[in-house]
Amino acid sequence: MLTEKELKNGYSALKSKWKKINVRGNYQRPDEERLLNGIRCINSLDEYNINVLDMGCNCGILAVAASSKFRKAFGVDSDRMNKSVIRKAKITAKFFGRTNCHFTRSKFDKYIKDGHMRRNKIKAILCFQILYHLDDYSIDLLQKYLPELELAIVSVRPGRAGVGAGKPGNRFEMYTIEQAESFFCPHFSDIKVYYKDTEHPLLVIKK
Repeated sequence: MLTEKELKNGYSALKSKWKKINVRGNYQRPDEERLLNGIRCINSLDEYNINVLDMGCNCGILAVAASSKFRKAFGVDSDRMNKSVIRKAKITAKFFGRTNCHFTRSKFDKYIKDGHMRRNKIKAILCFQILYHLDDYSIDLLQKYLPELELAIVSVRPGRAGVGAGKPGNRFEMYTIEQAESFFCPHFSDIKVYYKDTEHPLLVIKK
């Protein structure tokens, strides 16, 4: 299990390793407090003998955390901003000694169209700050796959709902807890909300 102490103690060293990779374009390093909230949420889960996909995995920390709770953790990121995020994710997995993490550079729609979800037997997803960026086509692909999932952990961002800048890419928006619930509810019945009064509430969604 990736503990809060382990992340805090290793974060500076990990950032130093990330800096050695040439970064092109704008790179936004994940916020440490948001990572800690995600790790706390993942660590509260039971162990699952299924595979999980971290959509928009960034530097791979949450996928690494999930690798202790799931059989295998996969991460996908389009990496379109700087071409180096997936390399950073692989460094993260090596840094924390995780051998059951696998990362792919791809847009999500291509990842699912190419059959990676079924080939990798994905039964759970992590969606941290990603669903409101997906376009309608990607959302439709994900929606068709929902019946095959057993669990989802989703972060939303209520403070951005209705804000002109950073408009959502799809009709569901996914900025609020209610919007996320409306998307997942037809296929899931057990929804718990963590950190409800923070900027980034988390939903743990189970069948």
